[in-house]
Amino acid sequence: MYQSPFKEKEYKSADRPKITDLIIEKYVQYISRLNPNDDIEKIREFVKKEILSTIKIPNIDMKIQVKPGNFERKIIPLDTYVSKIIKNHIVSPSGSVFRLPEDKESFLRVTINGKKKERSKYKKLMLEYKEKGDVLQENIANYLQSSAKITNNSFAGAFNSTHNFLYSKSNFQSITAFTRESAKCGYTQIEMFLGANLYLPTVDSMITYILRVLEVSNLEEAQKVITKYDLKTPTVEHVKNMFLKCMYKYNFTIDLNQVNDIISSLSDIERSVIFYTGCLWNLLNLNETYFRSFFKKMFSVENISPYEGNDLKEKLKQDSDIRMMCLSINYQILGKDKDGKNLTLEESITENEMGYRTFIGIEDYLVSCLEEIKDIIEVFLKPDITFGKLQESQRMVRTNTPISDTDSALFSTQNIVEWYTGKASFSKDAFAINAFTVFCVVKSLEHKFARLSSNFGMSGKDIYEISMKNEYFMAGLIRSSEMKTYISLLVFQEGKVLPKPKLDIKGRLFRDSVISPLSNEKVRIMADMLLKEVLEHEKVDIHKYLSFVIDFESQIIRSLQNGEKTFFKSESIKEAHEYAGDANSTSYFYAYLWNEVFGERYEPIVLPNKCYVLPLINGGKRIWENDKWFTLIKEKEPKVYPKLLAFKGIAKGLEKEITRLCIPASIPEIPDILRPIISIRKVVYANCSPLYRILSCMGIDYTYKNQDNTEFSLISDLFGNSPLLT
Repeated sequence: MYQSPFKEKEYKSADRPKITDLIIEKYVQYISRLNPNDDIEKIREFVKKEILSTIKIPNIDMKIQVKPGNFERKIIPLDTYVSKIIKNHIVSPSGSVFRLPEDKESFLRVTINGKKKERSKYKKLMLEYKEKGDVLQENIANYLQSSAKITNNSFAGAFNSTHNFLYSKSNFQSITAFTRESAKCGYTQIEMFLGANLYLPTVDSMITYILRVLEVSNLEEAQKVITKYDLKTPTVEHVKNMFLKCMYKYNFTIDLNQVNDIISSLSDIERSVIFYTGCLWNLLNLNETYFRSFFKKMFSVENISPYEGNDLKEKLKQDSDIRMMCLSINYQILGKDKDGKNLTLEESITENEMGYRTFIGIEDYLVSCLEEIKDIIEVFLKPDITFGKLQESQRMVRTNTPISDTDSALFSTQNIVEWYTGKASFSKDAFAINAFTVFCVVKSLEHKFARLSSNFGMSGKDIYEISMKNEYFMAGLIRSSEMKTYISLLVFQEGKVLPKPKLDIKGRLFRDSVISPLSNEKVRIMADMLLKEVLEHEKVDIHKYLSFVIDFESQIIRSLQNGEKTFFKSESIKEAHEYAGDANSTSYFYAYLWNEVFGERYEPIVLPNKCYVLPLINGGKRIWENDKWFTLIKEKEPKVYPKLLAFKGIAKGLEKEITRLCIPASIPEIPDILRPIISIRKVVYANCSPLYRILSCMGIDYTYKNQDNTEFSLISDLFGNSPLLT
């Protein structure tokens, strides 16, 4: 079993020294570095005098429980409260303080832990069935794991419900604060690890970071590693450019003299520690010759001997991240079953033993390669440092983590793939370097979250409860500027190879329940076609996707001109008394319009009901002045005409603009008299918007709509023969 050099053998709850002592020591370190010839004790006396004469420490008015039922009120300074009163307690980022579970364990903790174990059990089964392609058993296990998850999540919701006996505003805020702080910790770690990107809004934040790294680093051990692997020493310019690149994202008025002073004061080994600590990107870039040779050796597995031992089932036990790394680039070795599905590791023991032995041989070889760089990992990629200003890091300009949520982060390894392969690539080498990089990121996050939990005051196994697992491998990603909106192609899930790549669409901008199911299916077809073409050929034929969209636009236009309802949005309408305010200011008004004018001639809308929405040309503006349309109705529907005139007076009396019409879902087709006033362009644009967004990700952005949603341009206006232009 692989022993990760990214983790400490043991994490202990962090000490909480006095805040003033911390401030004093930081200033002493900084001033003594800029003035190395001055006596450090004199510097300390000066700093202490200056700080104590200006610092204002607020007092805490609190109640201390002397014994059950007996409290005493005390007023003490904040720093005393932090260092003494809550020294051995858990402190949430929102300020709530909790006793350690070994002192007193709540019934909620016992219940939640039980449900967590239950979920882990069924989720493991779900993934096993998914890997085998057993859809029925997968769905059953998924229901059971989902039920356990929902139960646990409901506790957090109960804390924020005034009607629940668990109601506790402070507990709810603590949960929110813990999760947000953890997510920030995750993506700030990924940004530094993969892109040398730190949140440094000021020069002071840069200086604090430098001093903290030097404080926790063992310079002697770092020098040994640099000598052993012949790593290059970064220059002053290397270090300065790294920090300036970070700071210029937030501040253009940087005191360059102050930056130069602190960086110039660093020795060679100190610059190396600052530059390499916690940053795989800097290590690779500055030591390209060594790491290219290392990766070439690591990824050359064609001649690796199969495993020869007899403990085949015992070898199923392995670090999950090591296994994921090996599977993601070597799963084909395990072979396929008679139905063409990939064999699982368990199945391959009996159905393809030689394939299994070869896989285990490669896995052991990868572990031995990682052992070769163990010292680099332990000294540079396992820093005992927490990033400053973590609570502000949502303002961070991110480069490698485009999407994050309260409990997850989607990160890209594209810059490292391009470094290794020389281009944006989906070759075997690209997948190999990606697998290694993802492994390192996940392992570094384990260490970072353990340190974060220790700083919160957690102890024992609780230190490892906060984590970000390697849940999905997305071979391709189509992004959007909207939060939580993307399309990805999933290949692996939590170490399991999916029977076939799965398209995952998130966000209503790519998948909208109110537009036609056919439109949503077109999005799925186009996205799947694009991602697979990129993976197979690394280049795409733009004309193919333009033609795809143009053909669909034309299909929608012809459908609308034929009176079909397929592509209209639907809308639920309630009875008038069910609306809190004026029903005429809601969709009810349009059902009322239909029933008053068209209901008798065609069929009425029976409420409550779901209706189709017909947008009007020009957003309905000047619809009452459309003499051509009124003349058409007068000629073709003489019984409807007077009702329309009467409702025109009602609408003007209500000062109501008509922007759309609602028709019953049961009507067989759009009446002829309504087709001339339908905004065909708006319907086409609404149904094709997800396709336009996919095109924009490819650098094609020709469509347009104005602010009033009355004017729309289509792809077929520029390319091809649009039915609207003929």
